[in-house]
Amino acid sequence: MSQLTTEYPYGLEINPFSHVPTPSLTAAKVLGGRRWKGVKERILICVKELNESMNKGQKVFSIVNIVGPLGTGKTHLALHMKTLKDEFECAYVDLTRIEPKDLPSVYLAIVKELSEGFFHELRNKLILKLGDRAERGEKNARKALRIGIIDRIFGRSPIRIAQEIVEKKRTMNVYALREAFPDILDDDAFESVFNILSENLNWFLEAKDFNEALRKIKGLARVSCSLGRVLLIEIDEISVNKPLMDGLKAIINEKPPGVVLVTILRSEIMTEMSNADPSLADRLQKAPFTYFLAQPDDPEEIWDIIKEYLKFHYAVISEQDGEALKNLIKYAFSEFGMNKLRDVLALMREAFEIAKGSERIREDHLIGAIIRIRPNAELRNSLMRIPIPDYFRIIKTSTKTYEEISDNLTKAIRDLGRYLFMKGAIFYAHGASRRIDTPGGSRSFRLADLYLEEKDGRKVVVNVKISEKECLTRQEIEDTLEMIEHGRVDQAIILTNAAHSKDLEHPKLIFAKIGDKHNIADYIYFSEKFQANRLNEEDEKNVVRLAKCLGVGYWE
Repeated sequence: MSQLTTEYPYGLEINPFSHVPTPSLTAAKVLGGRRWKGVKERILICVKELNESMNKGQKVFSIVNIVGPLGTGKTHLALHMKTLKDEFECAYVDLTRIEPKDLPSVYLAIVKELSEGFFHELRNKLILKLGDRAERGEKNARKALRIGIIDRIFGRSPIRIAQEIVEKKRTMNVYALREAFPDILDDDAFESVFNILSENLNWFLEAKDFNEALRKIKGLARVSCSLGRVLLIEIDEISVNKPLMDGLKAIINEKPPGVVLVTILRSEIMTEMSNADPSLADRLQKAPFTYFLAQPDDPEEIWDIIKEYLKFHYAVISEQDGEALKNLIKYAFSEFGMNKLRDVLALMREAFEIAKGSERIREDHLIGAIIRIRPNAELRNSLMRIPIPDYFRIIKTSTKTYEEISDNLTKAIRDLGRYLFMKGAIFYAHGASRRIDTPGGSRSFRLADLYLEEKDGRKVVVNVKISEKECLTRQEIEDTLEMIEHGRVDQAIILTNAAHSKDLEHPKLIFAKIGDKHNIADYIYFSEKFQANRLNEEDEKNVVRLAKCLGVGYWE
């Protein structure tokens, strides 16, 4: 029997990462990262506390502020909360889609975001609440339900009659509602009750001015609160706009009961708002909960986000595969600065596309994805500002073995010597290995990888020592030590990837450490461009930085 194959790695039928940079309601069902999960849990606790207060007859209002730079997942988090609406009703308002940005527009956006099912739920709960009151003998409730003598004769219970009205098998007396709801006394709430029970939803879609919008927000919130339903209102992309700020301030001042107001704004807007409307800024700053989101600061958090996407799409991923994928993400984070959420998600999408038909994501898939999404980007912390595609090419073709690295580095530092001589930064550079006479040493001469003379007359040798071992031994640098002890050499530089012990140190000896493949690639990239006569003005400035790090050349 043939093995079932899937299009994407880890048994996935679809790519779990969207190509659309802005979050959608479907993509927002996934939420990863400890900070984002933490804010979500805090909002859910806030909803729970409001529910408990409403059950005690208290009318509570709360504010949550979510602040952060662009691309830090604020909108994604807000949309994720909307996917949890079984626990509360949620209205998400994107102010970039609203004109004019004032309270009537915000109110209408809130109503349009509330599902039709929300209004039906309120209608049914109001009717069943009347049935419960009528069951307890309240005459006004019985009147609103049109419970008459015939119903009593046939033994129809108020609860049953209310259920029949819910099912639209009977009608009710909407004109008897005011007396039937003594707990909703103000006109704003009563108008909402009247239009909900009359199923006149168009009434909610009208707001002629600021005051009418505010009244309808209060009324709808009061009805929802009286029925034990928390209303989560999320306002995204808040800007410093006077009509908008006046509207937000009015909502906060009115404290609509049963509402959690979530404001979502960029960091700089908070500062601008402090100058433009200090009273609103003060109200927001006094909110019990303010959360500052930022880019992930470690690859573990990025991995947690990626893992949630894989889990949501039912990826079949072993512990070993998970560890390997996590290490690839760490590699992208540390080597290429892939620490922005959007960049990471785009990287994963491209890696999965490149890996179609494969069982798992490999390093070559990730490298291909980085090149695809950052074709013009430069290597992080590169002195020569190497384009990422060139870096991968160099690492793949020129650093396969320690011997190959050593040969290419030796060639590169000789090219560097020739370049410095051509530019007048040194007095002389030997173009090949140079024999250094060492009379009195263990041998009559030693060979230096690079020999040059500085403008001040100092004679300098540079030797490349690339080692598989973590620490250099005396035997590995014996030739260099002999040159500075017995040859006419003023200074020696050892270019190495390894550490060294204290007993190898010498006043005339400098260990120039190559920290990682970035440094190796810098030298090789310079050498390639020098040999091809393609060094431009910017490259030449970078070569100066490379020479200074090595410690050679005279610079004004």
